[in-house]
Amino acid sequence: MATARRILIKGVSKESVTEQIRRHYKTGRESIHNYTYREVFLDKMNYAFIISNAYFEEWAELDLDFNDTVEEHDDFLQKLSAVYATTVIFGYEQTTVGSARFCCYQNGGLVRCIYQKFYPYPDRIIMETNVGIPSRYEKDFSYPKLGEPMTDRYKYLDFYDDIQALFEDYGYGGIPREQEENQFLHIEYLKTPLN
Repeated sequence: MATARRILIKGVSKESVTEQIRRHYKTGRESIHNYTYREVFLDKMNYAFIISNAYFEEWAELDLDFNDTVEEHDDFLQKLSAVYATTVIFGYEQTTVGSARFCCYQNGGLVRCIYQKFYPYPDRIIMETNVGIPSRYEKDFSYPKLGEPMTDRYKYLDFYDDIQALFEDYGYGGIPREQEENQFLHIEYLKTPLN
């Protein structure tokens, strides 16, 4: 299955994000690569947090996997937003099945969250969450009520178009960095103890 995801954090250094990860999660090994390598800790069947500078100055980027659900890191993202009194934006799409989620936290509060969740039995996508005021980009979108299935008359969120536009609506932008990021810190996210 193909998964697209991105977390953007405004005004917080990647070192500060790293410190918060170490405080919030059980972590293990660390490594730095000049590319993202999600499978780096799979020898112990553990996932990786990948921290880097985002394309725009003043933004850090975090890539992560999920052990259980796409919501499992919500507390951490909300905490990051509260601790640094900043904006944290999360976008996700499971492209194979069509699940999509967008969340924006500002100063520790959830200001927007949309979750179109796939259910295999019966095979359909349900409007799981729709919280907050729609952005300018969403002004012409039609969503079903909570718990109702998505149909062709409703807007399905696409990671590469819609969610990127929502990132911009919620503040992602600014001055591009002079140099492209080439230092990606990988932190082992322990779901099993180290041997």
